Amino acid sequence: MDTDMNRNKYEVDSEEIGRENYDLGSTIRGLQGLVIPAQEHLYQFMEAMCGGSYAGYFGETRTGWLEKYSTYNPKTDWLKAPFTDVISETYPKYYAVLQHEDAPVALALAKLLRVTIMQRVTDIYGPIPYSKVLVSGEGSESDGLNAAYDSQKDVYMRMFQELEEADQALEDNMTEGNSGFEKLDDVYYGKLQQWRLFLHSLQLRMAMRLCYTDMATEAQSIAEKAVASDRKERRQCLIPCSRKSLSTLLQRLERLSYRSRYHLLHEWLCRPTSG
Repeated sequence: MDTDMNRNKYEVDSEEIGRENYDLGSTIRGLQGLVIPAQEHLYQFMEAMCGGSYAGYFGETRTGWLEKYSTYNPKTDWLKAPFTDVISETYPKYYAVLQHEDAPVALALAKLLRVTIMQRVTDIYGPIPYSKVLVSGEGSESDGLNAAYDSQKDVYMRMFQELEEADQALEDNMTEGNSGFEKLDDVYYGKLQQWRLFLHSLQLRMAMRLCYTDMATEAQSIAEKAVASDRKERRQCLIPCSRKSLSTLLQRLERLSYRSRYHLLHEWLCRPTSG
């Protein structure tokens, strides 16, 4: 029997969609879009109306809003967005990458992005589902919302472990040059060295969160290691700039959105040395 008789001949198949890392790269891109949500409504709930109001960056101009973050009584459906929406959108993508055991760079980036996303969630809510999500026999393909909760301390310790694993995987594959995701990485365009710099800065930021907890000693050790690794990477990455090149950069920044400004500035600072 012809197995292709019911297949639309104009659709791409799994082999075609896997060419040039498209399937993996598009999934990694989806995870990147959840760190600082790229989807407009989720961005509003997490950044503008929530973080912006509490940080004093934004304020509502509509006087008819009686339930809002700035008056500490937001609507119930607003409150669930940074938790339910983020978790349920992250894990199907993360699970899809885990199926590619022969792609160490993609696995490392997915692990790093998962930590980056969920670190914000646990800082907002405290205990969250983490270590039991995607565990075999416990809803391995679930959206993560039905898994058992971990304490915030356990979440952080698991995250530090996963960052170490991701860092080692990225370091082991640095000899390959870029990652193969140059066209499918919206942040660093597949440059593994810059992803390692980001990873080290994330380790340091997380360690600083623990300065006044019973994990202060562990935090200091993690911070010192992250700074030492970061210095080593940046010595290969940063180069002096002229006043003209800095002026050109500032002119470009003025024409970009805030998110684009951040990416451009980091790309400019961490462009590799020549020669």
